[in-house]
Amino acid sequence: FTAIPKASDKAAELARHAVIAGVEITAIIFLQAMLVDSIFVGKQNDLKDRIRDRALQFGVKKPGNAKVTARDTLLLLFCALVPLDAVSYAIPGILGYVSNTNVGKFFDDFTWETFLTIGLVYNLITGIKEEFVFRGYFLQRFKEQGTRHTSWIISSLLFGILHMEMNVILDFPQGPLVWFVTAFLVGLLFSGYALNTNKLLPLVLAHGIGNFISAGSIWAFHATAGFSTSSTA
Repeated sequence: FTAIPKASDKAAELARHAVIAGVEITAIIFLQAMLVDSIFVGKQNDLKDRIRDRALQFGVKKPGNAKVTARDTLLLLFCALVPLDAVSYAIPGILGYVSNTNVGKFFDDFTWETFLTIGLVYNLITGIKEEFVFRGYFLQRFKEQGTRHTSWIISSLLFGILHMEMNVILDFPQGPLVWFVTAFLVGLLFSGYALNTNKLLPLVLAHGIGNFISAGSIWAFHATAGFSTSSTA
């Protein structure tokens, strides 16, 4: 049998990632409109209208002003995500550990061309899924059940907790704390932005591109054995 090239494996994983993300988003909107709105809220309007209303509430809408979207994306990206990643990766051991987990190994054997295509699309899909789930669904659901303030805090805490990866605590005890703090801070900023602007696209783009830049650091560290520039004599 002929071995499947590495790039094909990554492309197949990218396709699975995209399908799963699409199924998750569709299922959340459909179940919310069909079960929660119909049974618990008591809305009697057509199911199609309820699905459309929920999709719009969760941020699935046509892009607005392109200049404002670009401005907000860049501000979120370079005033928050990139600096936070830079600070966290400056902590001794963090980058080395992450580069040897499944996150780093996904980018193993990537060429520049593969990274700029599969890597970029993979991270953009992650941005779409996570922003829809956390700033779309959870933030809106908590706001319906409580207040803007509680939804802001609780959705951010949940975002931080789900980024902790407690399974590594024995091998790398400082990792979960660093990941929680950075994700919680991002959650506060992104949830606050979503509550005040009712926009999701700048968050999706900033999240996806920020993940891509972060992945670039991990990939470069992994590919160069820790940014080693020394050569054997």
